[in-house]
Amino acid sequence: MVSDIFLLQLALSFIVGGTAVSLAIFMAEKFGPKLGAVILSLPTTSLVALFFIGLSNSPDFVTGVTPFSIVGMSIYLVFLSFFILAAERLGKIALALVIPFWFALAFTVLKLPAPDLVLATVSFLTIYAIANFFLNGKKYDSKIEKPVTGIQIFLVRSLFGGLVISTAVFLSKISGPELGGLFTMFPATTISSYGIFANSYKKEFVLSVATKMLPFSLVIVFYALAVNFFYPPLGIYLGTIVSFALAFGFSYLLNRLIR
Repeated sequence: MVSDIFLLQLALSFIVGGTAVSLAIFMAEKFGPKLGAVILSLPTTSLVALFFIGLSNSPDFVTGVTPFSIVGMSIYLVFLSFFILAAERLGKIALALVIPFWFALAFTVLKLPAPDLVLATVSFLTIYAIANFFLNGKKYDSKIEKPVTGIQIFLVRSLFGGLVISTAVFLSKISGPELGGLFTMFPATTISSYGIFANSYKKEFVLSVATKMLPFSLVIVFYALAVNFFYPPLGIYLGTIVSFALAFGFSYLLNRLIR
């Protein structure tokens, strides 16, 4: 039975999540590929999704979601690598071709035995190392003269981002941590931004952001691990603040290291 309180939480996850995703994309456009990659790689989608999953269930429930979230990031890395390779050759249509690929990988993973936190993290780090090794040498430089703005574009981005995040919250409630965890890492911000960028700017700008985002995917997994350890003792609110602060600091350090 879905309660009125859960429906309110679902609506809030849609509004807050969608707004956060849209603002992240706008800031990425405004500050260019390098800083944009950092902004888009902050745990925008996962922060809102995990927060509302915890709010609608419990802090301890989130610890069952985080291994699947980290597996979802492994899927995201494979998705992102294929997108970069496809976009080099196919341009704008590449995104439409690789989105079904994400779903195919996600539902294949659901048929496998449930991972624990250590196995999920080790698997991610392995895929992370391979993807960065093979794609590290790819360089694309493209600047945009003026970001694409407007209330209609903002609303479209917010609608898409909010829909994905509220879906993750809903699935975690009715289907358990598996689907909910995977959908917290569905590349809502990535797909929204790449779709807008592909229609508005040169292919090189999209590829520049994508390749720069690759190493920063580590930040989102760092956040998921922080949530896993801090939600149970600190609760949803303080746990979110502490986890995001640590993830932001980690992102800053990683940015300086990569620079």
